[in-house]
Amino acid sequence: KVSLPQFSWHRTPKFSEMPHSTRSKSPGSPRRKTSSRKTKKTAAPLVEADDVSSIVEELRDNYEKGVNKSYESRIRNLEGLRTVLVKGREKLCDAMKKDLNKCEVEAYYTEMNLCEHEIQHMVDHLKSYMAPQSVSTDLLNIGGASSIYPDPLGVVCVIGAWNYPVQLTLMPCVGAIAAGNVVFIKVPSGKYTNH
Repeated sequence: KVSLPQFSWHRTPKFSEMPHSTRSKSPGSPRRKTSSRKTKKTAAPLVEADDVSSIVEELRDNYEKGVNKSYESRIRNLEGLRTVLVKGREKLCDAMKKDLNKCEVEAYYTEMNLCEHEIQHMVDHLKSYMAPQSVSTDLLNIGGASSIYPDPLGVVCVIGAWNYPVQLTLMPCVGAIAAGNVVFIKVPSGKYTNH
């Protein structure tokens, strides 16, 4: 069995919580006095840097075992990703509201709905994407037939972005899973998002 990735979203710091050096201010505007509020601590990373190599090795082992190479396993993993999106919709919308101040409608239609449609597209067309494509044969091999066989590459690293965390993290995952790869996801840094 392939376990689906666990997602963690983090909170974006408010303007008042940002250090003065990172704030942008218009020229000539007077500097306001700010209270010395303590900022909230960011969440601990999901994976320590030392553990990354062991996780990548485990993913490579799973790829070598052929965990995601068959049509059925790719469909099962895509459907599992869709299930994670549907069941976690409320939590994801709440996190995007807290982090990016996106209302539920915006969060759904600009992020999750696009991923769900991408998953459905891959499920509908996966057999044709996996099929060999006939190409013309060169003069040296006349009498033979030439085809291109799509093969997965192995371990794919997807680096998530903070501004569209669901769409820009999961859309590449959909294509990588449909292609038969295994995916390592680096979620946005805890200094940008906290939920």
